Amino acid sequence: MEYEFKYLNIPTLDWCLYEITRHPGEIPFTVLVRNFSKLGHRQFFSDIFVAKAWDRGRSEIASYDIKICFELWDYFGLKQEYGPFSPFYINKPPSIHHEPKVYRRTLREVLMNKLSVI
Repeated sequence: MEYEFKYLNIPTLDWCLYEITRHPGEIPFTVLVRNFSKLGHRQFFSDIFVAKAWDRGRSEIASYDIKICFELWDYFGLKQEYGPFSPFYINKPPSIHHEPKVYRRTLREVLMNKLSVI
C-alpha cells in the first residue's frame, strides 16, 4: 500500500498539521496538534490511533498503517527519545485533556478553515 505524507509546523500559532493519505485518490486524514511546543510530534500518533475514521482494526490495511507509523516515528526522531514505536504505548496520550482533531480533508483545507475563524 502506498502512503503519502506531509506536515506543516506553524510556530506562531503553536500548531502542527499532518496529512496522511493511504493511497492516491483517497481522502486524506489531517491531524491538527495545538500546543505543539508542549505535545510535540508524538501527539500525532496518539490522535490518529484514536480516530475511528483511521479504522486500524481492518486487518487488510492494519499492518500497513502500523508500518507507516514505524517509519514516521523514526523520521521524526522519536525513537531516540521514547524508544521503538509501539501502538500500545501510543494509545496513552501525553495529554489526558487533549481532544484529538482528525479531519477527512486536505491539510490546506483544514488550515484555511481554521485560519478563517481566528
